[in-house]
Amino acid sequence: MRDSPVATRAAWFITLSVALYVVAGAFSDEKLSFLYKNELHYSASEVSTLGLLVGIPAYLRLFVGAGVDIFTLFGYHRRSYYMLSWLLSAISMAMLALPATYSPPLVIASAFVSAAGGNLFYVIMDAVMVHVGNETGTIGRLQSIQQGVGFVLGLTFIGPLSGYVTQHWPNQLCFGASALCAILGIAITNLIDERRVVVRTNSAEEIASRWRAVAAIRGAVSSPTLWILIGYIFFLIFTPGSATAQFYYSVDVLHLSKQTIGNLRIPSSIGVVAGIVVFGAVSRWIAVWWIIWIAFITDCLACTVGFWLVDVPTAYIVSLVGGFFGSLYNLSLLTIAARACRPPVEAAMYGLMIGVIILAGAVSERLGSAIYDALGPPHHHTLTYAFHAVLWIGLITTLPAVLLIPFLPSWTRSRDPLQRPTEAQAANKP
Repeated sequence: MRDSPVATRAAWFITLSVALYVVAGAFSDEKLSFLYKNELHYSASEVSTLGLLVGIPAYLRLFVGAGVDIFTLFGYHRRSYYMLSWLLSAISMAMLALPATYSPPLVIASAFVSAAGGNLFYVIMDAVMVHVGNETGTIGRLQSIQQGVGFVLGLTFIGPLSGYVTQHWPNQLCFGASALCAILGIAITNLIDERRVVVRTNSAEEIASRWRAVAAIRGAVSSPTLWILIGYIFFLIFTPGSATAQFYYSVDVLHLSKQTIGNLRIPSSIGVVAGIVVFGAVSRWIAVWWIIWIAFITDCLACTVGFWLVDVPTAYIVSLVGGFFGSLYNLSLLTIAARACRPPVEAAMYGLMIGVIILAGAVSERLGSAIYDALGPPHHHTLTYAFHAVLWIGLITTLPAVLLIPFLPSWTRSRDPLQRPTEAQAANKP
């Protein structure tokens, strides 16, 4: 089945947006991790606490999305906000590229501006993706593109590039290159298929359009079944996470170099791309019911992979296998979130779902990091013991999520393939 021109244009928009965002991150993400650890001397718990705080813009995605759906900016609901997101990202990186030394207030302020820009970026891209994907039956494919582009780049050159610049470039040059990438991203705005709203400010037509959007949002968030689904997703993610603990464990116990950590993106990307290819190939023909179970099973499996991490060779294996399970898990959650959205307020509804996912993930990492710091040397245990404790607790607390599956909305039990709209979507209900 050939995709429509609208779906093809959306696919190119998503591809180029993610590609440039990932390239910008290659210059700054790993550099920031070592800036927190080596220059600001933050512990794993402090880093995860910072992540929890700077995630505030993400937790408010419902309101950001609602604002985008209700109010135009220079006559657009999508294009102007997308440009603004890149400008905020450029400003945040410029804040770190200019000074010679760093203070916690400066770094935290930059992190907040970066989070605001990044979340607005994803709100707009997600709104375009969900609207076009649900309308054309290509949501699984567009989800796969969104998730896959970055990992294809990681498979080719992003990982080694990230490790190289972190190892050899000064902070100012890395963050300056990231700011330049953000400025270049403004040009992608032209791929958003949106006409300018030509109405007089505060006219009857504009006010009526806003109230229609408000009514749609109110109808969606008042649905008990939507909140049951959100509760299931939150509980699935809420368990203690191990990403921050694994980074500190890799550096402090396994003594992996910056270049090696960057190179680990290659096997991780191979695993992720493999999962994306599998999901993208079958997503149109599998039912939401099976995706619910895929999310649960792969989450449990992902908790066990870290036990294999004991040296450099196993780090590559863990990255490969963890990437595969993680991509299936992530795509399953995102597809469920997309199927819960209703037009014409995709930005608000998907923003709500993603905000919940990000909040749960941030709390998860905070819990995992606290366990890692608490159960190590302070309690006369090794860091290896602490890391394994994080993994065990994460697995044990994930298993009860299966008890919530029978209480999920009726549309999640549909055996119809994803390429068909569910009854709820056909009726414009969440």
